[in-house]
Amino acid sequence: MTHPGALDDLVERLIQEQSARTFRAMGWMRLFVLGLSNLLAFPLWLTAPYPNPPPGYKETILLDYGVCLVAFAVSAVLLRAITRGHVKETAYLSVALDYGMFAIFLHGSARVSHLPATLSPDLYLIYLATALQGFSLRLKPVLLANLACVSLTVMAIAMAAQKAHGVVDWSMASLLLIFIVMAAGASVLNVTRTRHVIRQAAETQAEATRVRGVLARYVSEQVASTVLQEGGELGSGRRQHATLMFTDIRGFTNMSEQLPPERVVSILNAYFSRMVDVLFQYDGMLDKYIGDGMMAVFGAPVPHDDHAWRAVQAAIAMRTQLEAFNGERVSQGEAPLKIGIGIHTGECVVGNIGTERRLDYTAIGDTVNTASRIEGMTKDHGVDILMSAETLAEVRDRVIVRAVPGVHIRGKAEPIDLYVLEGLVQRVPEAAVLS
Repeated sequence: MTHPGALDDLVERLIQEQSARTFRAMGWMRLFVLGLSNLLAFPLWLTAPYPNPPPGYKETILLDYGVCLVAFAVSAVLLRAITRGHVKETAYLSVALDYGMFAIFLHGSARVSHLPATLSPDLYLIYLATALQGFSLRLKPVLLANLACVSLTVMAIAMAAQKAHGVVDWSMASLLLIFIVMAAGASVLNVTRTRHVIRQAAETQAEATRVRGVLARYVSEQVASTVLQEGGELGSGRRQHATLMFTDIRGFTNMSEQLPPERVVSILNAYFSRMVDVLFQYDGMLDKYIGDGMMAVFGAPVPHDDHAWRAVQAAIAMRTQLEAFNGERVSQGEAPLKIGIGIHTGECVVGNIGTERRLDYTAIGDTVNTASRIEGMTKDHGVDILMSAETLAEVRDRVIVRAVPGVHIRGKAEPIDLYVLEGLVQRVPEAAVLS
């Protein structure tokens, strides 16, 4: 499972990115509107002819102009802080700036305008700002913005009543209150729901990462990607034509008895690291470690028509890797390792085997048993790679082999023919079997 703290960090990072985008957009919009007001609107209103200006007209315009200048400067500072990543710290300051500024504009507009405050454009700019706040996904600032919006709506209704000598237009007031309360509820619900969706997406992403990490321990990155993209069903066992490979280190049990356990683990880790890299290079699946050996499957869980050829190439590459590994060991005064590799191709059942408490994705069947027996024969015949006639039939024109006919193996009533893998051919002859 994904650690809750890591998941919370991921969710917070996603919300932080969305908040930063929203606050940046609102910051630039705020600067644009305030800058336009400073450059055009208020100077024009201040100098424009007004035949019958209401009391306090010029004072109100000057106050609004001053508020715009201060708000423009504060907005520039906030935008700079937001672009530097200080989103949490600026969220409440942005709300306070917007609604404090709107309150002054709304109050000034109610003083000089012939229209009631409930019809003031400033009031509807407040609603727009509140709606935009919801995109930040910051629940507490959104709640604060909605509370400020409701308060300013009540203030507008009170100022409209004052201008009308105490008479309240309850039809307008009721509609406004119903509208703003519903909008506030919808905004908070949207933020809560969106945060929940983001968390679900984060959980899905974290689970996909975990599954990919688990798969990467058994198959190559390419195979893991294919299984995840195609939604490969690993649950039920299915019959599949595949190539099985077993490997084993010769005499490792005797060697390990003479070494400290820590050194044994170190040798195995270094050896397996090289061999598993080769295995994944040819899209083989690491089925399991068996002591100092491995069981691998080619052609599952993702089918490949050339699974036998992939297995043969992997075996040759393992031989090369072992030579390099032994070179390092000899240079350090250690004995070289010898391995045996058995390869067999045929039908097997591939899928999850076990119980609900413990499952293993593996291959079972006579093909698996035969491949294991062939690997055991490498020691008896003093060779490192043996393959069956079934595997040779699929790669005959690409390999150089030496026949070992009539081999009796446990579990088979009749002897079978095996082939020592000598190497790969560069050009494709009709056949390359050494007698």
